Amino acid sequence: SVSVRRENNTLFVEYRDTGVGIPGDLDWRKPASLGLRLVNSLVSQLNGSIELDRSQGTAFTLVLQEKE
Repeated sequence: SVSVRRENNTLFVEYRDTGVGIPGDLDWRKPASLGLRLVNSLVSQLNGSIELDRSQGTAFTLVLQEKE
């Protein structure tokens, strides 16, 4: 599922699935897959951050600040 929420000047975009999850030894900040490389590049260009939750499947949350 994908959800978007705003808190003050911060935008949170979350992608969550309930599959087997990402292996604990995978360095998702330096991925081999094109998809994760593109997401990391975009978030970096927007001066944002990415949070990863592996507790129930996988959830990536992109945290982006609104420009003033």
